[in-house]
Amino acid sequence: MEKTSREQDRKPAASDWRAFALPIFVSLCWFLAARHISLEWTLSEQYHFGWIVPLMALYVFWTRFENAPTPGKPPRMLAIPAGILLITLVEVLVMPLREANADWRLLGWMLTGLAAVATLLALGQTGGVPWMTHFAFPVLFFFTSVPWPCTVESALMQWLMRHNAELAAELLHWLGVVAEVQGNWIRLSSATVGVDEACSGIRSLQGSLMATLFVGEIFELGRWRRVALLLAGAGWALLTNSGRTLFLALMAERSGTPAMERWHDPAGYWILGACVAGVAFTGWLLRRGQDGGGASRWASASIGVLTEWRERLSATSRTALAGTALLLAGWVGTEGWFRMHEVAETRLIDWSFKQPTQAARFAIVEQSSHVRGEMRYDFHSGGRWCDSEGKCWVADYFRWNPGPNAVRTVIVHDPRVCLGASGKEFVRALPAVSFRADDMALPFDAYWFRDRADNVFVFNCVAEDARRRPGQEQNSDIFSIASRLDAVRTGKRNLGQRRLEVAVWGMRDPASATEAFEELLRRQVVVQ
Repeated sequence: MEKTSREQDRKPAASDWRAFALPIFVSLCWFLAARHISLEWTLSEQYHFGWIVPLMALYVFWTRFENAPTPGKPPRMLAIPAGILLITLVEVLVMPLREANADWRLLGWMLTGLAAVATLLALGQTGGVPWMTHFAFPVLFFFTSVPWPCTVESALMQWLMRHNAELAAELLHWLGVVAEVQGNWIRLSSATVGVDEACSGIRSLQGSLMATLFVGEIFELGRWRRVALLLAGAGWALLTNSGRTLFLALMAERSGTPAMERWHDPAGYWILGACVAGVAFTGWLLRRGQDGGGASRWASASIGVLTEWRERLSATSRTALAGTALLLAGWVGTEGWFRMHEVAETRLIDWSFKQPTQAARFAIVEQSSHVRGEMRYDFHSGGRWCDSEGKCWVADYFRWNPGPNAVRTVIVHDPRVCLGASGKEFVRALPAVSFRADDMALPFDAYWFRDRADNVFVFNCVAEDARRRPGQEQNSDIFSIASRLDAVRTGKRNLGQRRLEVAVWGMRDPASATEAFEELLRRQVVVQ
């Protein structure tokens, strides 16, 4: 009898393995969220810090676990299972949207929100409402790494770039350097400095937001002291980036543009480090004079957790296992849907733009190393020339090979933003221009700008490399909701992209500019 009793004691309880079902489900939700937004962490310079945010969130979670409150009662019996099933349903529906739209930032917020809710449900099942509120901060801290919506980011970025350039130009005047601001550009006597996205302060602003929340938690600051630290962090971000712009402008004035480009990225990382150091120093100052935190309740909390967590988590094991199985089935079904359509894919006719090297005053236009790093294209050709009538042209042709990088790198470079940043005045959008060659149709968006007293007409086309049906037209707005849903229906993902942007100066009106542009395409577009 004693031997049998000891064997039963050593035998794992039936609830032991079931207790891991809900944590596995939560981990899978976080994996799906990180898989989507990690593309931005890799490609966008201002979001490189996102890779360390999960580690910081786990560290904050651990520090809070050391003084966790005594577990409370779990929510009602059906609340957690219903929440798990609802999260599973939304995740499965989002999977094909994510697969066809790797660049859609809205999905990043949605997937992160689902993972956060799943985590809070697991905490509620383990420790009740006290644990949900106690651990809410490290769960929500992950949102600091989620890319902002493009409309919000673009508006803020343009405002920061414009005022950053103005402030840097004013400081240059104080130092005796002649500088003129034109949009987001600072024109010096010997060089031109562009205040781009990374220089605008948007990277340090987002990084300082992450740093202020983390420092405020580590120093255990009170609510109002954390608000003060958040405002100070924004100030540090703007101050350090203005210093960076001033440094690069002085470098360009004294040592030339190549020296400025060599220092562009290193200066950015030094400034980001200085901003974080300033935030940490400010947090240390705010901590002084504040009463210390309460005594640790780790011992009392851990006793309750160690004796009850298996039973509490095991109560939701069936629902969690069903949710995990459905998520895996949804992933398999999504992958099968897109692979089935990729097999039947019909390639578009291969096309490219041949620069008119024989034109008068033709010059090759090269992109800077920073632009190459940001756009990550696989091929580029650029040229500047003047025709026989004295009209000046600039053309840039880009190609991205198939992959998730292809869509992401073209969405952020809108002519209205880029040319507006260079000081040109946007007049209005013009009717789209459709160019046809053989069995191919390329849609061009058209825009009218003014460069001081001169008209500038810009034509821009972003075209996919593949289509599904004979005669199917290229959607001119591939980032609209209708186009994104259509990409799911037709099984399109990771398509290669091509972009042709042409600008012409000196035309009288839109009609003459469009006519000259169409004539240029007939001569220079090569169809294979």
